[in-house]
Formats: sequence, C-alpha cells, structure tokens
Amino acid sequence: MNALVRLGVVLVVASTGCSNDSTAEGENAAAPDAAQTDAAQADAAQVDATGPDAAPPAPTWHQDVAPIVLTYCADCHSGIGIAPFPLRTADEVRRMGPSVVAAVESRTMPPWEAAPGRIAYRFDESLSDAQIATLQAWVAAGGPEGDPASAAPPLERERSALSRVDFKTGMAALYRPVGRPDDYRCFILDWPFEAERFVTGFAVQPGNPRMAHHASAYIFGPENAARVDQMDADDPEVGYACYGAPYVGSPINMQFLGAWAPGGAGFDFPEGTGIRVRPGSRMVLQMHYNVSESGPAPDRTELAFRLADSVADEAWILPWFDLDWVLRPDSMRIPAGATGVEHVFEGDPSNAAITRFVLPGLDLSRGLVLHQVAAHMHTRGVRIHAEVTRDDGTETPLLDIPRWDYDWQRTYTFAEPVSVSPGERLRMGCRWDNAAPDAIDRAWGEGSDDEMCAVTYFVTLPAAR
Repeated sequence: MNALVRLGVVLVVASTGCSNDSTAEGENAAAPDAAQTDAAQADAAQVDATGPDAAPPAPTWHQDVAPIVLTYCADCHSGIGIAPFPLRTADEVRRMGPSVVAAVESRTMPPWEAAPGRIAYRFDESLSDAQIATLQAWVAAGGPEGDPASAAPPLERERSALSRVDFKTGMAALYRPVGRPDDYRCFILDWPFEAERFVTGFAVQPGNPRMAHHASAYIFGPENAARVDQMDADDPEVGYACYGAPYVGSPINMQFLGAWAPGGAGFDFPEGTGIRVRPGSRMVLQMHYNVSESGPAPDRTELAFRLADSVADEAWILPWFDLDWVLRPDSMRIPAGATGVEHVFEGDPSNAAITRFVLPGLDLSRGLVLHQVAAHMHTRGVRIHAEVTRDDGTETPLLDIPRWDYDWQRTYTFAEPVSVSPGERLRMGCRWDNAAPDAIDRAWGEGSDDEMCAVTYFVTLPAAR
C-alpha cells in the first residue's frame, strides 16, 4: 500500500466510511449552514456556561485548536499535499472530527514512530498529551469557533528540512521499470565539480513515488570511476541493472551517502558536518522499483544537495546489521505462520565485519559519535530497536519503534550526540509477524516480499585530545 493510500486509511478507518461521508455531504448540500450552526450552538453554550460552579470552557478553534492543527497537520493535509483531504479550517476539521480524534489518540497521526521517553530527538512531530486532550475536548464540544479577532498564532516547532539547494542532479532520461515485481536500477548522476566538496544536506525527490520502494545514493571514488562507467556502458538501457548492491560483479569500495523511503523527507546534516566527495568521483543513484500495485510507469528521480567547501567534522554513514544475514540469508529465517520472531545483532563498531566492509580504513579505535539514526524493515516488521551496551552493562537507548510502519520511515536526529567509547557495543534487533494465511518462509532479501533488518548511523570521530 503506498504512502498516500495508507495516510487516508489511517484517518478514515475510524470514521463512518466513504458512503456515509457522501451522505453527510448530501445533507450539508440541503442545509448548507449546518456545520456553522453547530459551531454557533457550541459557542452559545460556552457563553451560557457561566457562574462559580461552571465547568472550564471548551477549547475553541481560533484560540486553541487551530495552532495545533496548522502546526502539525496542515503541511500534509493542505489539499495539495500527500494527504487525501485538507485540514486547514474549522469546518474541515469538524467534518473529520471523530477520525482526527481516533488518529491522535492512537498516535498514528501525526506520524512519529519512535517510542516516547526513551531518548530525546530534534524535530519531534508527535503531539503532547495536553494537545491530544485539547483536540478531544473540542470535538466533544461540537467544535466551537471562538473569536477570530483573538486568534492565536501557529506554534513554534523545529522542523527538519533541507535548508537550501546548492546543486540539483538526477537521472539523465526517463526510465520505465521492466523487472516484475521488483526492479533495481542504478544511474550515474552528473557531478561536475572539479574540487573537493562536502555534502551537508540531502533530499531525494522521486519522480514516481507510487512505484518507488526506496532510493539510495552512493559515492564511488575516482579510483573506481572507470569501472562504474564500464558497468553503465555495458547495459544498453538507461542506467544499469544492479539487483541488491549498486555494482555488478565483485564488490567495489564505496561510500553510502543517504537514502529515501516512503515517509522520508530531505534534511540538513548536523551543523558543522559533511560527507566528502572527491573530484572525479561517481555519484550513483540506486532505485528499487516495485510495480506490483501501480504497474510500470516512467520515472525520473532527482537529488538535491546542500554543499560546503569545508566542514569542521567529516562524517560517514555506518549501516549496522549482521553481515552474515546478507551472506547466508537463512540465518535470518522467519518461518511461515510464526509471530514474534526476533533476530538480534550486537558488535563493537571498531572491529565489526560490517564496518570493515563499508568503511575500510576508517580508524575507530578512539570510538565514534552518533548524530542520527534511521531504521529499515519491510512490510512484515513489527518492531525495531537499537541501543548502546556500555562497559558497565547498562544500555543507552538509541531508537525504539514498537509499531513498525513501512510507509513512514525517517531519520531521527539526536537532541545531543551520543558518544560510543572503544569496546562499547551497538546492539539492534527486529521482530516480525509472518502469520498471514498465505505466508511463506522468509529471510533477508532485496525483494519487497523478502525482509530486512538494518539501522544506519550518521557518525563522526571524537575530537582529538
């Protein structure tokens, strides 16, 4: 199910359904002022509820509810965003009131999957208990309008976004997937810079998000440029086939730059950090298309970058999972009919096989600093978690998503960077539900019907002492 459809289901599922919504619209057509009449009656009830024993007045749209909705909901529910219906006015929210309350009570909306109270992140999009109670009370009171002359402004909220675009590049031509149901395709992107640059922010803009399972960007150093060019030349179609890894044949040293998955957005890297791109490197975009729902259609995905000539701290992306799951997929077996299956990986990042494979030559003997974390599973995932096991045996939580939703994957930025000392261990684990009637045995795999279990960290080295 794509992100657009999923978002609609989340809010509409608790309401009376499409046919009942149509009936309600018909009734409003016969009585065009019904919604305003309800609001007026609610406002009048507030005026009458006076005296020393009166209950506290109900929240109103202009003073209490609009600041919440316009801050946390209206960006997507704008009428032109990914959400299927707008939530910008009192009438629009009042009409969807029961659905809105159900969504915020279950914390499926606004989408923020990380469990509260584990570790603090920047750009937190979740509602507070008090904000949820305000929405509940307003809907229960009939949605009083309040006085527009004393309307409160939107709330202050730190937002994650790509603050500027210094360079934009993308696929050189349209590509229509040919694989069924999954098609992995790699495209060499134009990177015209003749001097070293640092990527300090990154965004993927899918040309056809309905069939984009995920997108990843990689940097191949100038020493491997000729081989990447040859892979492209050997394939007569646009780009080159690259099922799984973004290369053909034996492994090539490369640097992971960033990724997009449904629900993701562009963002700046932590201030003062950046990923180095040497002149003569090749920037490669790997697209994973899945056409099982949408069918094949043309795509031309673009990438936007924030750049700098230099940074205070060079950064790297460290994928974290058991490399054995990739080399021997059945070691991450999820049997058909099973629920609660969990696989866990723990290791010292300074000498783990995955570190040596993806960041060869990087000296982590002084430890590392974690700035961001992201998680990835497929559609049968239930929970994913990550933590640091300290020298004294205690754990520092890094991420806990207790209700995995494939359609909402994001990068979480720690409110304060997390230091990992030499010898301390990064631990992560995933849990799945594979009990559907048509279930088959599953394991690590690149296809949408396979599974994965991975986290990635944006890391720098500790300051020299």
